[in-house]
Amino acid sequence: MSEDTAILQFEEDAQKIFDELLKILVKKQIDYGPYNIWHAPGGATNGLMVRMSDKLERLKNLIYSTKTIAPENESLEDSFIDLANYAIIALMVERGVWAKYAKKQK
Repeated sequence: MSEDTAILQFEEDAQKIFDELLKILVKKQIDYGPYNIWHAPGGATNGLMVRMSDKLERLKNLIYSTKTIAPENESLEDSFIDLANYAIIALMVERGVWAKYAKKQK
C-alpha cells in the first residue's frame, strides 16, 4: 500500500467513526437538550470536566480490573464514544456555539 493510499484509507476509516460519533451526539442532544451541560454546577466546562473524569475512572476500572466478568452496563467502546463526544461538546462550549442552543430553548 502506498503512503497516499494509506492516508486515504486512514481518512475514510476516521470519517466512519466521526459519522458514528455525530449520530450518537445528535441523538443524545435530542434526548437531553443543552441544559444538562449549560446548567451544570460550576458551569458548563466544569460539568464536562466532571463527566470526563467519571468516564476516565470508568475506563481505568474496566481496563485494570482483575475481574474476569465482562461489564454489563458499559463497554470500553461506550466510554470512549462518550469521552469523544464530551470533547466535542467542550469545544462547542469554549467556542461559544453551545450557548446559542441553550439560549434558544429558554
